[in-house]
Amino acid sequence: MACAESDRVHALVDGELVVAEAAALAQHLAGCAECEALAAELQALRASLKAGASRYAAGPALRGRIARALAADGAAAAAKSRGRR
Repeated sequence: MACAESDRVHALVDGELVVAEAAALAQHLAGCAECEALAAELQALRASLKAGASRYAAGPALRGRIARALAADGAAAAAKSRGRR
C-alpha cells in the first residue's frame, strides 16, 4: 500500500516545499520506511542525471533573441494592463 505522503516526497526532493512543509515531511520520512526509500531513490536518480548532464552557455545571438522576446512580452503585458483600466 502506498503511503499518502509519497506524492509530496517528490516535491521535497525537488525543493518545491516551503520550509515548514519540508520540515514536517522530513519528520515523516524518519518514521516511514517507504517514503524514506523513495526519497533516497529520487535523490540517487537526481544525482546520476546531474552527473551525466552537459551544460552549455547560450551564445550572444541567443541571449539577444531571448532579451528581445522578454521585452516584447513585457511591453505587451503593460499595454494590455493599461487597456483594462
